[in-house]
Amino acid sequence: MKIFLIICIIISSLYTPIFSFNEKDIEEKEFQAITMFRQGKNQEVIDLLQEIINTKTENDKNFQTRIKEVYYWLGKTYIRCNKFEEAKKNLEYYMANFKNFGENYEDAYYENAMMYYTEKKYQTAVDLFTNFLKEFPDSRITAKVCYQIGESLYELSLYDDSLIYFKTLTDNYPTSNYYEAATFRVKLIESRKNELVLQNLLKWSQEQFLANRDSFLKKLQEATDTIKILEDKIKILESKVALKEDTIEFNYEQNMILESREELLKRKEIILKLIEKEILKSSK
Repeated sequence: MKIFLIICIIISSLYTPIFSFNEKDIEEKEFQAITMFRQGKNQEVIDLLQEIINTKTENDKNFQTRIKEVYYWLGKTYIRCNKFEEAKKNLEYYMANFKNFGENYEDAYYENAMMYYTEKKYQTAVDLFTNFLKEFPDSRITAKVCYQIGESLYELSLYDDSLIYFKTLTDNYPTSNYYEAATFRVKLIESRKNELVLQNLLKWSQEQFLANRDSFLKKLQEATDTIKILEDKIKILESKVALKEDTIEFNYEQNMILESREELLKRKEIILKLIEKEILKSSK
């Protein structure tokens, strides 16, 4: 009888995985992984989540559903490690299979789109963020998504299109954390129009200039006003960078501000040279 029981135990073990988690085990390990994620232990998180995925048994038909959030957290962790292909694979699997009941579906959609922006694949980012607004019309991060669409279009040099999204943000979300940055972009885009007006002055002949002195003075004032806007914005950016805490969340915005400041300085220099050239031409 004892021999029979031993044989049964051996046969049973052949069909039972060495590592097999029940519902409670999975919940505990997910909680452990999320805790380590918040502690920045990225590799430990990846190893633990992969361990959960690898425990699937053939007779567990609902396994993928029970561990659905594992794919989301695995994608988030890979993003932190700048392993975007692995991140996309997990987030896209999560979105494709758990659209109606994924606890973090909306955030997964945003993070997936944001990866393309980070990779400078701006047109794809625009498409994904635009679909996000259709998918989640009442999202709590609508303002942030509008800003990212505006930034993507700005990088594509589609300034008029980007202006629509920046103004949507400034007109409808005045308390958003992105309000200042969007307002800055609106001013910067509008200043380009003043610069184009100024550049057209260079096409005038001396006779045209003399015949249109009043018009020139008006355009000169527009250019001066533009410079004032640029100088004021530079001061605001400098004070903002000086006062803001240097946190991980602020790094992206801080970099954008500093890069924009350099762009403003260059554009201010161009305007001053154009004015100087036109004044010299008028004095001959």
